[in-house]
Amino acid sequence: MNGILVLPAVDSEIVKEQGVDELVWIKIKNGRITSIQGGKSAEKLRKKLDEAALKEYKEQKDPLNVYQCAELGFGANSKARSRVADPEQPYNFPGVSTVEAEKRLGTIHIAFGDTKHGEEGAEGFIEAGVHYDFVIPRNGLTVEMFENEEDFEKKKNGRRIISDGGLLF
Repeated sequence: MNGILVLPAVDSEIVKEQGVDELVWIKIKNGRITSIQGGKSAEKLRKKLDEAALKEYKEQKDPLNVYQCAELGFGANSKARSRVADPEQPYNFPGVSTVEAEKRLGTIHIAFGDTKHGEEGAEGFIEAGVHYDFVIPRNGLTVEMFENEEDFEKKKNGRRIISDGGLLF
């Protein structure tokens, strides 16, 4: 996985109200976070991840696992809720768990850190002291696919496969 993830909301363990002061831009290279840009919310996320990585290091575990993509999923359940209660905070999901919101049709869910599932030794198994989930709301999801890294870097020959939460395939 390579690309830039733009977050309008941050995991509730990082920002209680799940909103952000300004969009958080996460650059991902080979499935791992390489940089986090944005305002105070980005700073909080970076601090949480760095603290978790330091703890892993002190426990003689791989600190880079904290930054590793653990899950990527596309919501397919039209009945799952991700209601918006406060129009001033359009990405606040009070009363709806992340587990439900991540399954809503048209959303994308991405998590970093521990895989929480799977068997040790299996491909994709990642053990870390943290697991942070992020759900991109339906109206904000756009995914463009590139065949190779050069095209991605030059932003050419991409094919949009999801636009504003709607599937194009």
